[in-house]
Amino acid sequence: MKKYPLEIVAPVMFAFVFMFTLIYARFEPHIEDVDMNYVIEHVGIQGYVLVDVRPEEIK
Repeated sequence: MKKYPLEIVAPVMFAFVFMFTLIYARFEPHIEDVDMNYVIEHVGIQGYVLVDVRPEEIK
């Protein structure tokens, strides 16, 4: 098996980890507490998911 010098391996590994981090951060879900105005402004917008987690007796 061919061995590569650290001068080649280190930048390649850094680039791989950096790109993976950027991609992962882009698709990580964001969870927020929202009020009624936020819901009204964002309902129906692509990329937003509204999950109602209130107890049944409050709904």
